[in-house]
Amino acid sequence: MPEFRGDQAEGLRRMLGSARVRTISVIGARGGTGTTTCVINLAAALLQAGRSVLVIDEHFGPANVAGLLGLTARTELKQVLAGDCSLRDALLRGPQGMLVLPAASGVRVLGRLPAMQRQRAAGGFGALDDLCDVVLVDALTQPGPHGASFAGSAQETVIVLDPSVTAITQAYARIKQLRTNHGINRFRVLINRAVDDAAAQRVFANLEQAARGFLEVGLDFIGAVPADDAAVQAGRSFLPIADMLPAAAAARGFQRIARGILGWPAQARGAGTPDHLFHRVIQTHRPRLAGAGA
Repeated sequence: MPEFRGDQAEGLRRMLGSARVRTISVIGARGGTGTTTCVINLAAALLQAGRSVLVIDEHFGPANVAGLLGLTARTELKQVLAGDCSLRDALLRGPQGMLVLPAASGVRVLGRLPAMQRQRAAGGFGALDDLCDVVLVDALTQPGPHGASFAGSAQETVIVLDPSVTAITQAYARIKQLRTNHGINRFRVLINRAVDDAAAQRVFANLEQAARGFLEVGLDFIGAVPADDAAVQAGRSFLPIADMLPAAAAARGFQRIARGILGWPAQARGAGTPDHLFHRVIQTHRPRLAGAGA
């Protein structure tokens, strides 16, 4: 089990003054946009900037966060919810001290939890509040009909798209879904595998025009990450790009975006903690009981 130093995290927050724990959901416009790679490399860039980072991984398979970092999960959120282990026991430690919570099975049963299990899990998330400055959610693109997702409960929502022909249509559909289902009215946009900054800006401008005209949402462009063979090389070594090839163009792109994230306006105290995030999720997805309200 990893050694956690909550006193160090709290000391860092005091030193940073106005810093708050921030929760950020990262969602791909479609599968195959490299969203998980973006999450890993944003986490690495934030860690290099002195923040402590927790990644909540909602995906199955070898291409999820744990798989791409060469980590093996023995337990995950589902076992925590069942009371078989503590939340800290389910955490994995990745490069630079990155914390990873495998949650693929857990989010698929979260919407059906009875009250006792919701309370137990909420208490476990409260224990994480002193372990991280930033929570990144590698969120499901399309949650199942009975599953939940942390996507709609984070403070900030980042949509990742590539510069493909269908990218704008797919991103528009995802934003509309999140606007309808979760009431999110502001999104951050990251263009991955961009040809160049000018092309990325054009993609964003077209998406912004469509979203503003028909969805009444606000979009902020947070940056582009260039297409870079360094991402493939780092992936083969189960490392973030900056750990293996720090001078690579993609590594610099993620570092620029991470610096921008650190400059986002601070949220209300407590609003971004893992405890608050989980409470929002279980309130949104609490099961309906016969003869009772939501």
